[in-house]
Amino acid sequence: MSMYDEFKSNLINVMETMDVKVKLKAAQIPHIFKQLMSMAQHQFIVQTDYFFYTAAGYLKTQVKFESINEQTLPSHSLIFYYRPYYPEPKRCSHVHMPINESSSLLVSYILKMSNGLKGNISKKRDIFKLSYDGMDAQISLDKINHLGNFMQIEILLDENQDLNKASNVINSLMGLLCLTADDLIAEEYIDLLETYKYNIKSKQSNMAVNVYATNMTSDNLSRHDMLAWVNDCLQSSFTKIEELCTGAVYCQFMDMLFPGSVPLKRVKFKTNLEHEYIQNFKILQGGFKKMNVDKIVPIDRLVKGRFQDNFEFLQWFKKFFDANYSGADYDAIAMRGGEPMGSGGNNAPRGGSNAKRTSPRDSVNSAKPAPRTTVNKVQPPYRMQPKNTVVGNRGDTGKIEELSTQLVELKMSVEGLEKERDFYFGKLRDIEVMCQDCDNGGDPPPIVQKILEVLYATEDGFAPPEELEGDGLAPDDEEEY
Repeated sequence: MSMYDEFKSNLINVMETMDVKVKLKAAQIPHIFKQLMSMAQHQFIVQTDYFFYTAAGYLKTQVKFESINEQTLPSHSLIFYYRPYYPEPKRCSHVHMPINESSSLLVSYILKMSNGLKGNISKKRDIFKLSYDGMDAQISLDKINHLGNFMQIEILLDENQDLNKASNVINSLMGLLCLTADDLIAEEYIDLLETYKYNIKSKQSNMAVNVYATNMTSDNLSRHDMLAWVNDCLQSSFTKIEELCTGAVYCQFMDMLFPGSVPLKRVKFKTNLEHEYIQNFKILQGGFKKMNVDKIVPIDRLVKGRFQDNFEFLQWFKKFFDANYSGADYDAIAMRGGEPMGSGGNNAPRGGSNAKRTSPRDSVNSAKPAPRTTVNKVQPPYRMQPKNTVVGNRGDTGKIEELSTQLVELKMSVEGLEKERDFYFGKLRDIEVMCQDCDNGGDPPPIVQKILEVLYATEDGFAPPEELEGDGLAPDDEEEY
């Protein structure tokens, strides 16, 4: 035997499997778990896989926590595997090498620097091992952070086993568990996670730009100019700021800026009832939430119809509009079904023709205003984008995407750590309750007393907080209303 063969036989585990992956619905899990518990040995593990970019196949380091002889022990591995990309039962190759913790950190660092980190998958796995029709099978129920619940069926192959038989065993096991071919998926977990992160970034890129501090700028318009801007944009006829207390104007502006962000058909455009004003503003707040707008709508003040409250909100909304308007054409009257807005008729303030509006971004670059525009008539070009009101201008797109990706990864890491923390805390709490039950029955066994001493032991310099009298709330912890 050569040195390589000896090294391979002692340290590297090479195996072939036939397997499938299944996306599970929540309603399927109780039945499947109960069925598997009745037919196979059960083991529970918590596992995190760190994937690295490769030309082909999948390369990862793995840390796995499993219970062995009533102790939870970590194990580390370096794994490469190849799995074809189609949902039906397929033959897969695995190369598995156990490594210690320090080696795992070193290998992960080297692979991250040389290949690049693709992502990490944190999962809780229930493993069921059984022999079925003369073949060794492993069925895993996986709960993946951010992705949901899945199942993997693997048949361990050797050189003499028939691939068709292994495929038939998989189909039989799926039948026992009431699964069909429609439940199968082709993607690996890491591929699904990349799709998930891409969808988050796409959603974030379509979110609104938030604006703040409108009263600190020098370009606030007069009430006449503001009403002219509203009337030109929405083809309305408002003569007073107080008329905007219905909230309908802002709902239509949101539909103009972000089509589909508010259900425009539910908006009451011509109403004198305060409860319908409130309903309109609730629709607006829902649109803000959908588009990640930080502004809280002061509904209780706006619906009273006072000038100052409504004028301040309109000033803010004008800045918000300038920061987010793309310049797209918008037929306001048609979008609200021909409903009139405003009571001024021909006497309403106007800044110009209302046939078309241009983007504030476009107006800055034009030498002279485009004909038949209203935004340029209401506000000069140099006022279109106040520098100190817009937070997060659309500048360095690449940097924004990079930071968004980092934020998503950090959130996922924190969520994974919190779930692992809660899992182990639950275990410790169960142990504590069992020990306390033994303690209440009289003299507990020595081992129980030792376990309690370990659970309640504290580090040097740490002291548990003293309990407070009364309701247990410190003055700083009292709820604020």
